[in-house]
Amino acid sequence: MTGRRARDEGSGTVWFLVLFLAWCGSFALLVTGAVVVSTRHRAAAAADLAALAAAGRLAVGQSEPAACSQASAVARAAGATLVACHQDTAAASVVEVRATAQFPFLGSFEAKVRARAGPEPFVSKMSPKRW
Repeated sequence: MTGRRARDEGSGTVWFLVLFLAWCGSFALLVTGAVVVSTRHRAAAAADLAALAAAGRLAVGQSEPAACSQASAVARAAGATLVACHQDTAAASVVEVRATAQFPFLGSFEAKVRARAGPEPFVSKMSPKRW
């Protein structure tokens, strides 16, 4: 065999392998991105729930350590870890939560989210100017 056909022998296999590896790489990137977004959403949900639990405890008159203990339990149940917790106002709490995802060969991804729950302090909408 001479000419063009002889030079193209086996090129289909090479092109198939190149396209297959490109497809596998794209799929791996897509899965990694989905896991990162999912971890961020899990951290946000855990932070919201933990802040609400702490604010609920503060609203019924319990102490800050009891409220933060409840927030820690709620965050742990939601698949995250409580990093910080403190009382903002009489019945409001601020929590910070961390969620992690492990990737083989890449290490880990960590998402930290802060949330606040409780009544808003009263702020007057009236202008302080007097006529």
